[in-house]
Amino acid sequence: MFSKRSRPTEPSQGNARGGPAAEPLTSRRSGGGPSSHHKRPQPAGGGSRKLVVGEGIRLSGEIKSCDALIVEGIVEATLSDCHALDVSEPGLFKGNATVALCEIAGRFEGELKVRERLLVRASGRITGIVRYRDMQIESGGKINGSLEELPADRSSAESTGHDSALSKTTSSDFTDPPDD
Repeated sequence: MFSKRSRPTEPSQGNARGGPAAEPLTSRRSGGGPSSHHKRPQPAGGGSRKLVVGEGIRLSGEIKSCDALIVEGIVEATLSDCHALDVSEPGLFKGNATVALCEIAGRFEGELKVRERLLVRASGRITGIVRYRDMQIESGGKINGSLEELPADRSSAESTGHDSALSKTTSSDFTDPPDD
């Protein structure tokens, strides 16, 4: 009765500096819409625990135990025990989130902790406190608030006796310098 249709993926557009485009960290829902071309591998042993808050939808509360939260509408919540957060344009996430992978193409306001990789797309805007292990910001992506780099490996920070975390407050507009 229901079948999955595979959709062709769009070719990589590259970034504003002429380098390769960053790979999406999370998938988007299948079907129509500007963000439907990305695919996510299915977890071993069963279906995906994915929550999609579509454009025009508003959700508030506490979200736990999901593989991925995809925000195309508005979410005001505390997000925990979730592997990936994807805030698509024009989505808005307000609140606190702790995830392994995060991609922001819309807006994030609040406190964000990313245990593995944070990707801020050119249209992405973050306001608040951001803790991350690895971060990539496309040209045009903006962060306004406090940044803290998480240590790469807890055991290496303990063995040297130094905490390698870097803290700074920033209001940044990441754009390419003018060509001379």
